[in-house]
Amino acid sequence: MRLLVFPGSASPCNSLYREVYQLLKNGAKTYGYETVDTTLRWPGHFDSTGHSDGKLTLDGAVDVAVRKVRQFERDRQPYHILARSFGNYVAMKTILIHRPKLLQRLILWAPPPYWVLWRMFVRDKSETEKIAREKWLTFDKTFFPSVIPLETMVPELGVPCVAATGTEDKYCAHKYLEYLRGFANGEDFTVRDAVVGAIHEVHPGLGESVVGAYLKALFSKTLRAAPLKK
Repeated sequence: MRLLVFPGSASPCNSLYREVYQLLKNGAKTYGYETVDTTLRWPGHFDSTGHSDGKLTLDGAVDVAVRKVRQFERDRQPYHILARSFGNYVAMKTILIHRPKLLQRLILWAPPPYWVLWRMFVRDKSETEKIAREKWLTFDKTFFPSVIPLETMVPELGVPCVAATGTEDKYCAHKYLEYLRGFANGEDFTVRDAVVGAIHEVHPGLGESVVGAYLKALFSKTLRAAPLKK
């Protein structure tokens, strides 16, 4: 099985995030993935040379993602997509546009709610711009109007989903994942228990127990969804 990783809004080239993606790459292989592709970059991400192609928008990221997914489809082998943070928005819209036939699972790690993106990129735009520079990202006022709420896309996915977040994640609460599951129209949408001690950007420094539980939540095929709360 192959795994394609959709990054979040921060550049994977940034030193703060290299360990995050290397952990996913190594961890996925311990769960049986033969290849793990972490090469996707969105317009607005700076690379290691300080270059960026444009500014971050959902549509710009989807254009890049669709080309990659088409490449995976041409290989005629099944695969999974793992999306981190903002990458969940990109993955869902890409699936709705391309309708990939060989995609067997979408794994969602800590998708931030629409209102959280509004808070970050509209209300607190000046502060977010400072943080973005540290994370090698550039964006402007065109970003937030490009975003589509996840709630509107989940019902149309038609792909089995697994969603997880951590108890210490300040952008995505476990209850939000349960809320999203309610839009799945009876489709296969599994919500894992919150990973104790996990933050938004899980890295090896959090310790073996956190890292192990994180990888299990993402990649284990034996866990089942808890019943929806009434």
